[in-house]
Amino acid sequence: MKAKLYLDEDVLPALARMLRQRGYDVVSAHELGRQGLSDEDHLAFATNQGCVLVSYNVRDYRRLALQWFAFRRDHAGIILGYRQFSRDKLGNIARALARFIDLIPAENMVNIVRYIEEFLI
Repeated sequence: MKAKLYLDEDVLPALARMLRQRGYDVVSAHELGRQGLSDEDHLAFATNQGCVLVSYNVRDYRRLALQWFAFRRDHAGIILGYRQFSRDKLGNIARALARFIDLIPAENMVNIVRYIEEFLI
């Protein structure tokens, strides 16, 4: 099954629209009015929705992934970017995330942290 993505508030909502136009199941925290929540709330929401969370907040989400692992709490996966990309680079990020969705089945992402840069060409 193809992964669904949830973009946290650090990620421009235009990226969700670009990916949906390409036929992918993606939603943004901005579109859902979920700004201002804690990182743990975003991860819990994504997990409850069966979505891989996407964020540029590497430090906090790596820490959360370790905490959840220590408490045997599952998540649907996390994709992190080391840096925020400008609007003119959104096409590159959309292609990288589309490559991720096409290559990695959702069930292979449970409790896994990957990085956007792995999928950039």
